[in-house]
Amino acid sequence: MLDLVICGAKIYDGTNSPSFYANIGVSGGKIVQITRLPLSGHQVLDAHGLALCPGFIDTHGHMDSMLAQEPLQRAKLEQGITTSIGGLCGGSEAPAVNPDGSLYTFEKYLNELSHTSMGANLALMAGNGNLRICAMGYSSSAPAPGQMECMKSLLRDAMQAGALGISFGLIYPPASYASIDEMAELCKVVAEYDGFAAFHLRNEGDRFYEAVEEAFEVARRSGCRLILSHHKATREPNWGKTLVTLGMLDRAAEQGLEVYADAHPYTAVSAGLKAYIPQALHSSGIEHLIEMSSGGSSKKALTEAIEQSLQSNTGHYKQTDPPRAYILASRTHPEYNGRRIVDIAKEQGLSFAEVVVNTLHDDGMTTTGMHVDIMHSADVNRVLRHPRVMLCTDGSSILPGIAVHPRVRGTFPRFLGRMCIRGGLMPAETAISKMTYLPARVYGFRGKGLVRENCDADLVLFDPMTLCDNATVSDSTALNSGLKYVIVNGQIVVEDNQANGRMHGKLLRRRCPVQPSCAE
Repeated sequence: MLDLVICGAKIYDGTNSPSFYANIGVSGGKIVQITRLPLSGHQVLDAHGLALCPGFIDTHGHMDSMLAQEPLQRAKLEQGITTSIGGLCGGSEAPAVNPDGSLYTFEKYLNELSHTSMGANLALMAGNGNLRICAMGYSSSAPAPGQMECMKSLLRDAMQAGALGISFGLIYPPASYASIDEMAELCKVVAEYDGFAAFHLRNEGDRFYEAVEEAFEVARRSGCRLILSHHKATREPNWGKTLVTLGMLDRAAEQGLEVYADAHPYTAVSAGLKAYIPQALHSSGIEHLIEMSSGGSSKKALTEAIEQSLQSNTGHYKQTDPPRAYILASRTHPEYNGRRIVDIAKEQGLSFAEVVVNTLHDDGMTTTGMHVDIMHSADVNRVLRHPRVMLCTDGSSILPGIAVHPRVRGTFPRFLGRMCIRGGLMPAETAISKMTYLPARVYGFRGKGLVRENCDADLVLFDPMTLCDNATVSDSTALNSGLKYVIVNGQIVVEDNQANGRMHGKLLRRRCPVQPSCAE
């Protein structure tokens, strides 16, 4: 007898083919039967009036940084995500330097994860910031030959252990200190294993075109496959630039580069508040920044540096950004969470930069912020419609008392339910393919992304009439609507929009990309 039977669902198989009605039989974590004939099983779900599709794949997340605190991955599961990718934006949990100075290798990290209970499947990249810290600390200098070889050796070890590739975080020191020559050398290693390089671009605003071209040039020099992470155009003067950057992506593909992008369906962005600190000041490390912000003349100099960077528009954040800046997650000031920084500053009689410095100091430089209405919906929609763009949350987890960007909770129901099924952005078949089969094919997740016999039983059952996100800036943890069941490796983990606490996810290691027929 089958472990699980799903009766009468409208099935979207992930391939962008027309939907059809059938019964699904699951055993041993696999889809073993798809038929119109009656089936019997130990557990039967009546899916009449519901739609079924492959489990969603989050191509750009940061769950790896929170897995020890929240292994259930509630925010992933409760929006239908059954597989996510971490280690993005130049930062990963390994390789790393242990407190005693020894090396924590990527292989050791993955071996530990393979014995860790987790709610959803997880695959990982190695961050270029980690490689730099291991080889040369927080120095902003170009790597010496020995340091370059050290980074390449660490990266080769990570690829052999099962990393998907390398990620670059080109606004986050020390990852941002990497030159095009350095990145190309690292990507040659990744290309040996047919892996990917994921780029958080150096600029998504006034130098957006140049930043995209930099990533493409790295791909040309190295032969490495490429992902443009959370692709977007930020701030009003740059709205509309995605018309050009998507054309650049098309031309690169026509010239033989294997290039893709991912994006989320929101006009707000989120990043660490320490990005307000000018890049040059990061080169001595986090402890030095904490010391600088502790008081006296150094704190004054740090505050003035932020103010000057804003006024001159020379830093990552610009003069127009403070009024739309919120604090999302402050460990020492939970009363700030979800509030605008300018409002906090007004209450305390301080400047914007003073509140930023004070909060970063108290939090040990870990404060997370958010900026609303920094993108235009026309750009967001244009990017999401592109056939080489996949869906991502760019988010991690939800912890008690911590506000988050609404994308952490609602990305996939928002895109599929609100924007596509009811909003008409694209047909449901196309939207679901972007969330399932396309990323499975791109990243080589064999057995994922398809409703097909012999594929893994990672499945989402939803009500197409009610599927929707409910999270907002003011209520960022509100449950989604319309998710009836989420199934990971054959086990039900979400019922009526809420995780049931069961953890059946697995660590996924890199394999050579294949067409995931699941018929092998």
